[in-house]
Amino acid sequence: MQLKKGIKEMKKIIIVFAALGLFINLYSTEPKIIESKNEFGGETVEFNLSPDEKDYELFTKVIWYFDGSNIKQKIRYYFSEKTTMQSGYVIQEEYLEAGNPIEYRMYFSAEEAKKRGITTVIEKVSLPNYLIYSDGKRTVYSNMNTFVHNYPILTLSYLEQEFSDPKPENYDHGRISISARYKKARSFVTFTSDFIELNETDNKLLQFYSDYMEAPELKDLYFKKAYAESEGKKYTVYIQKNLEPYINKNLSCLLAYGLIGYNKELFLISTEFEELAEK
Repeated sequence: MQLKKGIKEMKKIIIVFAALGLFINLYSTEPKIIESKNEFGGETVEFNLSPDEKDYELFTKVIWYFDGSNIKQKIRYYFSEKTTMQSGYVIQEEYLEAGNPIEYRMYFSAEEAKKRGITTVIEKVSLPNYLIYSDGKRTVYSNMNTFVHNYPILTLSYLEQEFSDPKPENYDHGRISISARYKKARSFVTFTSDFIELNETDNKLLQFYSDYMEAPELKDLYFKKAYAESEGKKYTVYIQKNLEPYINKNLSCLLAYGLIGYNKELFLISTEFEELAEK
């Protein structure tokens, strides 16, 4: 599931579940108080839906969090297996203020998080042009209006598996390979070196990628490379000329890049990056 589809699914689920939250008390399931004093100072109430409930295919459990004045502050939905398979999410949290939603948090399943390298997607009503991605330690505010926003967020280890799979639609030209599905992506990386001049092999790979993408001008945008680490492994990153002033050793970011394989190694062709949010 690529990111663009994931965003659509997220917004669709949010709309559906926000509406359902108004009518949860119509279900036959009996509410159960599971906490007498939660983080908001009030009760936590749980609803477990039975399989014959009309919305059981969407979610199987809902939890309400009240404050000390018995005002609802948060709703947590536990998605059904079907919804998780379709969206990759297992939980949605909706935060409220004066009865109105102010923030949504979507949590990926363990399998999906391992594939993507992020555990949580956050949407704040006050920031309509941004989605917030987090892996639990690193957080990025991503502008949905940028040209790289539709690049899927994936781990490089997952992409290596994709490139090593001899799918007939993948392009394999001797030692050079390109994935038909993942020509572009985004991943968390940390730069570990200063800039290095390109060699003959580097220029060959850039030329090949430019020809494959039918963008002859692309190869002329790169003159330097650097090494970056992700998941404990080192990768070569070609640095686009206009990014050189902003990238340096030890920079950690969500990097957007084109992707080409050579000798079973991945090479990243940088196009943009987003810095980590300050803690």
